[in-house]
Amino acid sequence: MDYIRTIVSGKKKRFISEGYNLDLTYVCDRIIAMAFPAEGFESCYRNPIDKVVQFLENRHGNNYLIMNLSSRTYDYSKFKNQVKNYQWNNHHAPQLHLLFNMCKSMQEFFNQKQENVVVVHCLAGKGRTGTLICCYLLYCGMFNTVNDVLQYYEKSRFNDEGLGVNQPCQIRYIEYFNQLLQGEAIYPSLKYLSSIIIEGVPKLNIDDGSKISAKIYQNQQLIKDTQILKIIQENQTNCIIMTPNPIVVHGDILIEFYNSNLVKTKLIMRISFNTSFNTITFTKDQIDPFKIKNDSRIPDNFKLHVCQSEYCNNCDQTTSFHEKCPDCKQALNQERQNWHQIKDALKLKGVNVIRFFPQNF
Repeated sequence: MDYIRTIVSGKKKRFISEGYNLDLTYVCDRIIAMAFPAEGFESCYRNPIDKVVQFLENRHGNNYLIMNLSSRTYDYSKFKNQVKNYQWNNHHAPQLHLLFNMCKSMQEFFNQKQENVVVVHCLAGKGRTGTLICCYLLYCGMFNTVNDVLQYYEKSRFNDEGLGVNQPCQIRYIEYFNQLLQGEAIYPSLKYLSSIIIEGVPKLNIDDGSKISAKIYQNQQLIKDTQILKIIQENQTNCIIMTPNPIVVHGDILIEFYNSNLVKTKLIMRISFNTSFNTITFTKDQIDPFKIKNDSRIPDNFKLHVCQSEYCNNCDQTTSFHEKCPDCKQALNQERQNWHQIKDALKLKGVNVIRFFPQNF
């Protein structure tokens, strides 16, 4: 079975010692990255849950906390219920305030006892796991730049390059996270989303009946499902212009793009951003999923423009909640609560509890 598990785990560094062979890595002395602890048939190719329990008890006693980012559950009683569960879709970015809440939980647990360790896992123990770990290493002051922490996680967890956090949306949210850590005065604001312009028509290999539609989510809730729009070629730029009726948006936005023909509708790409930051143009290598950058159907000059404007003439992302107008205060009430959670988490930042790096870094 170890042979199959090793194939499935790919080029991740495994813990092979003391009678264990697990898809598990000490990213540093107090943070462990691992794949999902599985039961039943799934344990034939992922970490067997009982082996993970044995590993943690033998090496760390009761001094561990598991951060489950997989959006799946398992028998938490095997780990004495020392598990925190978070909803986070695979290959996606989380809500921004959730990253801060998770880092705060890690910091509070580390502060309780010097022996405490945190185990982070999603499904494969790769992208979501790496996103949180990178954010925490920035949060505690171990790293100051996004590039450095991404490289560190990649070298710690993998045996090859290019296999760390590589979903553009996850990297973007690590960058958002670090901007707030650096003390930039950024606040939620209301935006008009008036149109989406796709520059450079994808070669979808469908006849003239090719159609593209989009679904727009705000804070994980569907708020707009556009009508199917035909491809429009303008001059020599080959643009698709999608113009829904202007909608007011705020917070974490996900836009999914679908291609439809008479037989099926297929998700072809997506973007994620937070309206508090000036993210309006996305190049080919900034669009999810990350493998799209190597997709020959998408031209190299491909760009996607999300046309936004301020909803309010008096308020923008530099206007604090206290200074916002009554209309914006009311509309942004949930964002205000989320931002208070971020500010609360920032009070604990900069306390480095990591004692050493892996020897191979």
